[in-house]
Amino acid sequence: MKNFLYTALIILVAYIAHLFLPWWVLPLVAGILAFALQIKPLHAFLFAFLGGALLWGITAFWIDMQNDGRLSERMGALLGGLSGDAMIVATAFLGALFAAMGGWSGSLGWHYLKGE
Repeated sequence: MKNFLYTALIILVAYIAHLFLPWWVLPLVAGILAFALQIKPLHAFLFAFLGGALLWGITAFWIDMQNDGRLSERMGALLGGLSGDAMIVATAFLGALFAAMGGWSGSLGWHYLKGE
């Protein structure tokens, strides 16, 4: 249950933080929450991965729908002919990796300070 709370908090807090701060706030939020909630390292990685993928994937999809897919298609063309859908998946994957690394780091920081 704590892990799903962790995922939901990542999505909520990072979404609000993204309104005012740049992209790198996602790993910071995931790390701080993993540290504060004392999540195990593997769980922190996996559930932060899920939270980051959902946050950035849904956000990319929402923005893509608002401009009829023009931006993602143009960016995909610049990056080797990727489709608009592939760009959304790539964005979700990058968000997932950033959040997972932040969550893992925060969890390892907690375990290091705890003395494990």
